[in-house]
Amino acid sequence: MKTVYLALLITLAVIIFPTFFGISWAWTVLPGIAAGVATFVLINRKYGKLVEGILQEANQEVQAAQMIMQRASQSANPAGQKAAQQAMIKKSALAVEKLKEGFAYTDWQVGSATSLNAQIGMLIFQNNIFQAAQGEKNKLKDAIPYLEASLVKGWRATLLQGLWHAWLRLAVCHFRVSKDQQQIKEVMENIVQVVKKEGFAWSVYAWFLMQAKDKDAAMDVLVRGSQESTDPILKANLQALQNGKSLKMTEYGQMWWGLGLELPKHLMAKPQSMGHPRMKGNRFGRR
Repeated sequence: MKTVYLALLITLAVIIFPTFFGISWAWTVLPGIAAGVATFVLINRKYGKLVEGILQEANQEVQAAQMIMQRASQSANPAGQKAAQQAMIKKSALAVEKLKEGFAYTDWQVGSATSLNAQIGMLIFQNNIFQAAQGEKNKLKDAIPYLEASLVKGWRATLLQGLWHAWLRLAVCHFRVSKDQQQIKEVMENIVQVVKKEGFAWSVYAWFLMQAKDKDAAMDVLVRGSQESTDPILKANLQALQNGKSLKMTEYGQMWWGLGLELPKHLMAKPQSMGHPRMKGNRFGRR
């Protein structure tokens, strides 16, 4: 926000100051606006590059973690696999700490705080899902503050819709930690209003409702989703519920396993790659 305030200050200064010397407002308004816009763009770009550098360094740690796990998956040595798992967790933790350095610039780089919170929350989430699959204590609550800080509504949600995978993980955290159905519904409604064509989001929403034993509401969600999305799995799930059968979420593959709601022991969720706040949403897995 400091960038916005400084740009406004420059704009007002250029517009008002010359009037003390008898220059008409008609001659100062346009130059003032131009000066303000230029100030905003230059400062935002400067700090954007600093944030981008931090994201690249954090992403290197994530990629290193992925390579460790790829090598471990090819090894038949249990001790080696355990060591690789610990190394992966350590690398992901280093990525989180690196990302936190970006908060020093968020007052100057518009939109970066939301994206940083989303990426930190997703990394913490994925680490905890992985550790839970290994039988360790679930600490998903650690991801909630960051994921909540990434959740935006209205026009901002439309602008930052590429973060919807982070918001989906917030709903999972509420399901796992607080069991608060109202919180889950509020998050999921926000998601499906922004990414209406994402059949996976509608199906997950219905899955949550089925866990609450609210079949009617789940069917209503799938009907709404089928009117917006052409996703064949969503339509198959709607038909399954209509026929008294269960949802087939495993058809979504890694998208579903990555939420840790039905994660097999042998399937390990990979950390998410990261992108700059100004980059497209497909860095978060948007199809």
